[in-house]
Amino acid sequence: MSTSEAIATELFYRIRQRCDVGMREYLAAIEAIRGGYEQRLPLKQILQMLWCHSQTEQLFFETQWDAAQEILSSQVKRDSESGKSSDASTTDNKAIATNVSNESSTPAAISALEEKSIPNLSYEVFRVDSATTSSEEYLELGLYFPVSRRTMIYLWRFLRRPVADGVADVLDVQATVARAARQGFYWQPVMRRRVSNRAHLLLLIDRGGSMTPCHRFAEDIVETAVEDGQFRRVDVFYFYNVPTGHVYQDDRLTQPIKLDEALKDCDRDTSVLIVSDGGAARGYRTMQRLEQTRKFLLELQKYSHLIGWLNPIPKERWYGSSAEFLAYLVPMQEMSTDGMGQLIDVLRGTSLLHLQGVG
Repeated sequence: MSTSEAIATELFYRIRQRCDVGMREYLAAIEAIRGGYEQRLPLKQILQMLWCHSQTEQLFFETQWDAAQEILSSQVKRDSESGKSSDASTTDNKAIATNVSNESSTPAAISALEEKSIPNLSYEVFRVDSATTSSEEYLELGLYFPVSRRTMIYLWRFLRRPVADGVADVLDVQATVARAARQGFYWQPVMRRRVSNRAHLLLLIDRGGSMTPCHRFAEDIVETAVEDGQFRRVDVFYFYNVPTGHVYQDDRLTQPIKLDEALKDCDRDTSVLIVSDGGAARGYRTMQRLEQTRKFLLELQKYSHLIGWLNPIPKERWYGSSAEFLAYLVPMQEMSTDGMGQLIDVLRGTSLLHLQGVG
């Protein structure tokens, strides 16, 4: 790593939270440094142009620039001092070896040799800036969550199908007051049944192949729906690319079950969520996959029309792939907070997103 890259990295760790600088801006700065932009503009001006978007951020950048320069200069100084000390110790060892070969092996010579060969074990204290040694900041660089688990739990709560089928032990205050006013006297309270969520959710998860990098997010969808969704029933099945005739009951795709058997408990109120890239991950567009998926969707619509497709690939990468055409057959959204929220409206029947295009 060059000196300019080291300065840019040090500044990135210092200002990335205050100036809202992400990995994309950091990699752009590294690419500019390696591309020779320093021959046209100073490094400081390049980083300010890429990372600072207001006067306040520029002032904060100025303070951190000086601090980063001081830390890097102190590190270089310590490295040079350690190099000098290692060279000096090497020279002393060579001199000791020469003296041993020239002098006789007398007790006095041996004792003198032992005294010279004893290393210096004294302690040296350095001041380290805590802002540059925070391990938590370094670990956060590798995290990416299109939709967090907390957001998934929150969105699942909107998928409800309330039905008053519980015990009649809930006091209806308004109905009680209205009946007392109508009769002219209070006789007894009006009780109503408890309301429960009778929503039935069917998850169809694409597994393996191009979906391998998205397994973590698919698992979060399944776990939050089963554990925190508070649905009456959640059925989860897996498939590879297209569910042609059968699906799987486990994520390892080792327990097949016929598609008709998996859909036998579905009705018109069942919400079906498909999680798949639809060929967008690799940019493929094959007529065979489109035809098989079309037949599967037609078969699925015999049971329910509350069908949504959650695509983990960003929308701009759908163009030219099978996902672009599949989006005309079923409401499809990318895996984001807004996208998942719109699909929740589709799954509960309150959205008019039908046969919409990618554009």
